Amino acid sequence: MNCWSQHQGYELTAGGSGCKTATVTDDGYRIESDTPKSAGGSGTAPQPVQLLLGALVGCEQATATFVAAKMRLPPIRRIEFHVLAERDEWGSLAPPIHVAPPELSRLQRREESFWGSGQVVRKRSKKMQKTTGHPGVNSVL
Repeated sequence: MNCWSQHQGYELTAGGSGCKTATVTDDGYRIESDTPKSAGGSGTAPQPVQLLLGALVGCEQATATFVAAKMRLPPIRRIEFHVLAERDEWGSLAPPIHVAPPELSRLQRREESFWGSGQVVRKRSKKMQKTTGHPGVNSVL
């Protein structure tokens, strides 16, 4: 069997009120998100986009550790990340939602720096590509 054809499944249950949501993973972890009071939320949990960026960093850390182990390299002691992101919020503020806004509310740019052993190992900046379609579909990425 080709090792690249194996799939890992995930299941979440979530619900919320207003801008606040609570998600429970299939292994019992609870994740909450909210928006600031200035955006209609209660400001009691990280914003969804902050969780998204944190999840990307987590994937990068886990992947680096996995690849290093598979290549029989010394264990990675520590990687530090610094992430900057920009989002044009106009799309989320331009009702009605059935009409495409002039600019989609999504990440416009993401910039990351990685440190290992005190030196910048990698730095990348990505301008997010424009896509078309329903405004809600493209609102996160």
